[in-house]
Amino acid sequence: MRPIHWLLLLAAAPLGAAAAAQAQSDKTGALASQSARELNAQCSAGSAAACVELGDRYYQGQDVTHDASQALTLYEKGCSEGDGGGCFRLASSYFSGDGVEQDSEKGVSYLKRSCELDFGYGCSNLGGLFITGQFFEADLAEALKLLEKACTLKDGSGCHNLGVVYAEGLGVSADVTEALRYYEQSCALDYGSGCSNLGAMYATALGVPQDDVKAKSYFEKACALNDGIGCKNLGGLYYAGRVVEQDYDKARALFERACALEEGLSCNYLGLIYEEGEGVEKNADTALQYYKKSCELGNEDGCQNQAQLEQTLHADR
Repeated sequence: MRPIHWLLLLAAAPLGAAAAAQAQSDKTGALASQSARELNAQCSAGSAAACVELGDRYYQGQDVTHDASQALTLYEKGCSEGDGGGCFRLASSYFSGDGVEQDSEKGVSYLKRSCELDFGYGCSNLGGLFITGQFFEADLAEALKLLEKACTLKDGSGCHNLGVVYAEGLGVSADVTEALRYYEQSCALDYGSGCSNLGAMYATALGVPQDDVKAKSYFEKACALNDGIGCKNLGGLYYAGRVVEQDYDKARALFERACALEEGLSCNYLGLIYEEGEGVEKNADTALQYYKKSCELGNEDGCQNQAQLEQTLHADR
């Protein structure tokens, strides 16, 4: 039997153009409750935020017929009239080629504009690009300024990314105390990866006394916020029987949720569970599907296990 060697994972910073494609809701309750007709009237009257909200409705097909082209037109109007969220959505579209021809140069331009307009998530993603050196020369000092601005604007991803910068010493002296402080801010702002990293710090006594009860609490919040690593780490606690009663069913359910959230190591764990029959009937076909997904998500263990199981099944058949 090949046991699962449970690994606590820290969530890395979402850096680069891929992160710019992540959606972040900046809707106000008042706008979210408006009808499309009301939003259209407000947009025509000069409300940039209403234009962006209406663009989201067209993009999602909510209360109106789905129309990506109309959504982009509304985002452009919102951006031109000073809504940073509209600029960010345009950046996302140009980076991904969603509804427009892929154009990274335009993506960067709109991302910069979103940050200039104090859209925190735009600043956070722009800071990521300055760390990776993607599209322009890396500049860690500039990245730090942008992430600090994002965090000051109460963007949870910006605070989280600052935590990663200090945890890994990216352009600054490594400082786990600062990392902890920024992860705490991130988690308080309901950014799941910040909560997950806080839990990992408490679980591994990284700069803080070990406290599995706190770790579990942070993993639970992270998972509730749809952070795949948080779900995986919480599942690991149940799998190992650490601070909780060992429960393979709960562990499997949490790994399934994490895998659905595209956390590749969890998919690999599920493959092992079905291949070895831990709490379930052995099922090589199901195991292979999980290994394949794990591999597609970039997990090397999943790729190796897929190759080994395919070889075994081929020999048996």
